Amino acid sequence: NGSDDDGDTLVDCDDPDCDNDIHCVTPTEDCANGSDDDGDTLVDCDDPDCSGAANCQQTQENCSNGSDDDADGFTDCNDSDCQQDPACSDGNDSGGCGCGSSGERGNTGGLGLLLGLWLTIRRR
Repeated sequence: NGSDDDGDTLVDCDDPDCDNDIHCVTPTEDCANGSDDDGDTLVDCDDPDCSGAANCQQTQENCSNGSDDDADGFTDCNDSDCQQDPACSDGNDSGGCGCGSSGERGNTGGLGLLLGLWLTIRRR
């Protein structure tokens, strides 16, 4: 109501007497819903109220496990955090399987297809 109703110089929600009033209860920040639940203009992990939330803990990128460990939208060797990592030295993201192609072998699939087509035409 904007008035000091009990004469203690505290008004409305600033008065501890109103702590349990439904109009004075500050909602708790939900740290994983993309909304500013407590009205402080900070959303989820940007809100200091979420500093202890598990989903807001900074994680270091593991550069060879096929996961986006630090939740920045980039996985393994595609993550700038992995540029100097030995697992990414060839510039390829092996996805943690240890497999890959060095580019030394040529693509023989196309050659085989052309040879088969040539033989088919020649037999007619």
